[in-house]
Amino acid sequence: MVFANMLESARRRSAFSNIVLFEFADALRSRWLIVYALLIFSFSFFLLSLSSGGGDVAASLLNFVLLLVPLFLLVYGTVAFHGSLSFQRVILALGVSRTTLYAGQFVGRLLGLLPGFAVGLLLAFILASSIEAIGSLFLILTYGLLLNAVFLALSFLLSQLSERLELLIAAAMGIWFVLYVLYDSLLMLMVIFFGDFPLQNVLLSMTLVNPIDTMRSIVLMQGNLQSLMTHSSAVYAKVLSGYTGVIVGTIVLFLQAGVAAFIGLHLYRKRDL
Repeated sequence: MVFANMLESARRRSAFSNIVLFEFADALRSRWLIVYALLIFSFSFFLLSLSSGGGDVAASLLNFVLLLVPLFLLVYGTVAFHGSLSFQRVILALGVSRTTLYAGQFVGRLLGLLPGFAVGLLLAFILASSIEAIGSLFLILTYGLLLNAVFLALSFLLSQLSERLELLIAAAMGIWFVLYVLYDSLLMLMVIFFGDFPLQNVLLSMTLVNPIDTMRSIVLMQGNLQSLMTHSSAVYAKVLSGYTGVIVGTIVLFLQAGVAAFIGLHLYRKRDL
């Protein structure tokens, strides 16, 4: 019995590794990765070349990453998962569990995307010779990689809600619009209309719910760019100053990626393929 369990565990690990390697190779061959890397490089190089100072460089680069990464990952992950449904049916017919397949696809796709983001950003920094932004660049690179994981997990979760690709893409762009465009405006309206009430903890909680706001707060706070903060980021820096804010924000981003991946897996297990 013990030997049989060991064989089954080894078979599952082998299946997971093979799926990860297949998805990783497929992501590296994809035109999406080339487009992603070129967008990261071209716009980052343009911003780094034109910015006049360290603060301008960091703020411009951060805003660009927060704009592009969530939008690209939501659309890419949705299209990639939807396009692999036929492949998934074949793999499941071979006896591979849904948990192994889902986790393997997620890890493989994520590992395939991270080089495009990192190489594009680092190459732009090297060619632009923007030494004054090196501290902020490290933060943007580190948390940008984590942001990739959060929004790829969200896109996989979103892909479980419908089989109509046009609806999924519309929903992905809607989520991006709310998180990037509307969210801060809603927080500001809350401050304007309910400013007489103690909103500090509410604003902090709402900032931590939004991964875009969380990353913005961490980078601006650690990059000594408090003058460029939004109201929610200022509250974040006030309540969670120093390394406390970094640790809490990092844990929250990991939790967001993990929770989104877990919910997506739960829905995938119940999905009729």
